[in-house]
Amino acid sequence: MPVPLKAKIFYRYGSAKAMLNSFDDARRYFLLTQKLQPNLPSIAKNLENLNIAQRKYDAQEKFMIKKMFGFMVESSDRKHADKRLVSATKSNEKTSFQKRCTIQGNVTITELESGQESFVELPDFSSVAGPNNSACDETPQALAPAPDPIKSVCDETSQRSVSDPCQYPANIKPEFIDIVLNELSRLTCGPKPPQEIVFPANLCSDELSFLASMAADRGCRLDIARRGAVRCLKVVRLAATAVQ
Repeated sequence: MPVPLKAKIFYRYGSAKAMLNSFDDARRYFLLTQKLQPNLPSIAKNLENLNIAQRKYDAQEKFMIKKMFGFMVESSDRKHADKRLVSATKSNEKTSFQKRCTIQGNVTITELESGQESFVELPDFSSVAGPNNSACDETPQALAPAPDPIKSVCDETSQRSVSDPCQYPANIKPEFIDIVLNELSRLTCGPKPPQEIVFPANLCSDELSFLASMAADRGCRLDIARRGAVRCLKVVRLAATAVQ
């Protein structure tokens, strides 16, 4: 086989692997192409872009794993605490949790989606006792229920849209913005869009408001759902809802 033809085949294999986020295979094919044709300038540029894309992908993956499973680590740490200390501060613990739930929006909105292919699909949490439920079950029935922070944000942003999509809040991480935009595009414009997407736990109030605004801007509805013992936020297309 002629060397230019073989190099062209390796180059196309590497480009296809890069599009599938298979960075190691893509790098291997690009290096084979560079070995056959060392003076090809596009190979060095593709290798540089491949390294940048891999770092960005790894950062997004770490960010989503921390968001999705961080509350499980906190729950595990609480189980190993001294029983006497837990018994002595039981009433104070309920008060502090209620403040976190109301002010900080400690919502266990699980996962990014019920099928987010870009990152991690949420596993079944039906066998895991969520921290929200364990604390809320201990609340006395005589007290009035606290307002739901998720529902209030959904109600406020149901009719609101983003006037300028380029002006995003400065305190929200770029990785989270990219994930939200990619998943909403897959929900509204994909070739085989899912019925809904779900977003992960422990989102702050700014991230929750941003998600609700972008969903409303694309003709979607942000709603509350429950997966086993864990509460979730799901984004549903309004057109799909009307058909049902």
